[in-house]
Amino acid sequence: MSRIFLFTVCLMFSMVSMCSAVVITFDDLERNVEVTDQYSDLGIIFENTSEVDSWPSEYAPKKYPDDHAAVSYRPPAIFYFRDYIDSFSLLVTAYDITLYLEAYDDRDNILVDYSQYITKGAWHTMSLDLSGYDNVAKVVLHDTGNLFGFDDIQFTTPSSSVPEPSSMILLSLGLIGLIGVRNKSDDD
Repeated sequence: MSRIFLFTVCLMFSMVSMCSAVVITFDDLERNVEVTDQYSDLGIIFENTSEVDSWPSEYAPKKYPDDHAAVSYRPPAIFYFRDYIDSFSLLVTAYDITLYLEAYDDRDNILVDYSQYITKGAWHTMSLDLSGYDNVAKVVLHDTGNLFGFDDIQFTTPSSSVPEPSSMILLSLGLIGLIGVRNKSDDD
């Protein structure tokens, strides 16, 4: 009986962990490298992101001495995803401008947009909760034409094989019922 219970608990935890989170810091790339498809194995392709550089400290302090960030010299920066995503966030910095973050579906219809005023001298987090949409294919980051930097992109992709909580309850009740039937037949 304890083996079946242990199996059920392990099964529930493994199914919950099927949702995958991806974090990209750009620190694995050399300076002055254009960011395009270097992270395609993680499910993301970049367009118009220019190059990786050490972000100038007059815009925002570096997180550590050799910190690299992507710098967009020709907005917009476009992020295409292999799989649909349900959350997206990144750190941004610029010189006193408003940045816009927009999510689009696979037919190029805008689903969500968000704007934030970015002050000189700091990193700001911009994020989108996309869990209510099942077809987010790309995210666009843009401003009015100035350069901006971004770093620490994080996104999650839902897994269609993750069961909802009620399915897990039904599975657990079924296994408990099997244990009960087995124990009853052992008593007879």
